[in-house]
Order: sequence, then structure tokens, then C-alpha cells
Amino acid sequence: MSKTDEIIHFLDVEIEQSEKQIKDYNTMFDGIEVDNKTRIALVKSHIRFCEHIKKYIVGMIEWEISDEITQDDILEEPYIEEWTECDSCEQLSDCINNHAVYDITTKYDTVRHFMIGLDGCPKDD
Repeated sequence: MSKTDEIIHFLDVEIEQSEKQIKDYNTMFDGIEVDNKTRIALVKSHIRFCEHIKKYIVGMIEWEISDEITQDDILEEPYIEEWTECDSCEQLSDCINNHAVYDITTKYDTVRHFMIGLDGCPKDD
């Protein structure tokens, strides 16, 4: 098995395990205590990251061995900006000031996006 195949296999296993974790109730993510809702959001983000890396690796291999595939074809799907619950929350500015949210904005986003921090959502208290 080549190093590339090993990496793709690792990502496949990571995605599979993460998808199983979403279904279980838990208050831990990578050894850090979080509420279950935040944990699910973090796991989903991890899955998207793994899928993106896998697609990029496979696309680069195809690009290197094909005269017909351009570099732009590797990530042919347009970027879809995702909105979070925090983005539309009335308490967002307070959460930003209190460091209660994570900034998850990517370079492709048109506005800043935020996700609930490790302490959970203050409005749930």
C-alpha cells in the first residue's frame, strides 16, 4: 500500500468513526468537556475537513496523471457558505467579547462565522 493509499484509508476510517460518534450522546471532544450540541458541531466540522483533504489528494493524483484534468477541476464543486446558529444570535457580540465562541470563518466566506465555544451557549444557561 502506497503512502497516499494509507492516508486515504486513514481519512476513510476517521470519517467512518466520526459518523458513528455523532449518533452517541457524549460530553467530551478530544478529551475536552463540551456540551453534546457543541461536540456534534465539532465532529461534523472534522468530517468536512477529512472529506475535503481526501478529495484534494485524490484530485491532485488524477491531475498529475491526466492531460485532460485541470487544476480547477480538482475542487469543481463551488464553495457553499454555511451559516451557524451563532451567526444569527442576538447575543453574538457579547459572546465574541467574552471569548465564548470560535471564529470558523474561511477565506471563501463573505462574512465572519462563529461556533459555540467549549462552555456551551450562554443562552442555554
